[in-house]
Amino acid sequence: MSGNIKGIFYGVSTGPGDPELMTVKAVRILKKADSIVAARVMGKQETALEIAKQAVGLDDKEILSLPFSMSGKREAEKKEHENSIRQIEALLEAGKNVAMPVLGDVSVYATWQYLAEEIQADGYQTVMIPGVTSFCAAAAAANTGLTQRDLPLHIVPASYGNLEKQMQPEGNYVLMKAGKCMDEIHRVLETKPGVREVFSIKNCGLPGEVVKDGLLENEAYGYFTTVIVKE
Repeated sequence: MSGNIKGIFYGVSTGPGDPELMTVKAVRILKKADSIVAARVMGKQETALEIAKQAVGLDDKEILSLPFSMSGKREAEKKEHENSIRQIEALLEAGKNVAMPVLGDVSVYATWQYLAEEIQADGYQTVMIPGVTSFCAAAAAANTGLTQRDLPLHIVPASYGNLEKQMQPEGNYVLMKAGKCMDEIHRVLETKPGVREVFSIKNCGLPGEVVKDGLLENEAYGYFTTVIVKE
């Protein structure tokens, strides 16, 4: 690329862990990207990059490693995002296509969305490459469906709490990032009427995957724990 042609910022879904679940399009976009953005979450390399490396050779790519503390401190996170945006936009301004591997699907609770919103507002093109969501893969691992007949499906970010209120409406539930609030989930399910089935899936598609009917007991649940609740 040359002249004033600007690059494109891609959010590339890698699926939940198994590289075989990456789409053909995701692989193609990663192959053609000039630069790769890798989120370093809480000091550790982003899982999505490691998944992508199993499907695509990235050794010849420029990899920009950016910190995302996920501390919950809004001001600190805002500064991190602003710094990341400046570095990404410098690459885009130079005409480079930049791809950011994203765990699961890029439309579901992905850091890429926060970056892309600002980058798009600054006049750069952003493109989302869809993929397999973590909760769809978790349902497959548990060999269960997520929907039936006219029951709605609710996707809940469980780690933010207030589950008793969030789980009042009728329907099936996916409780994402549930590892930090298993005690609260236990309490809510003990009094919630109409619960027919519960499945817990930890590290879906990753090393150490655990699938269980019911809730996990006396285990290190981990960040990547999903609970499926069916009526």
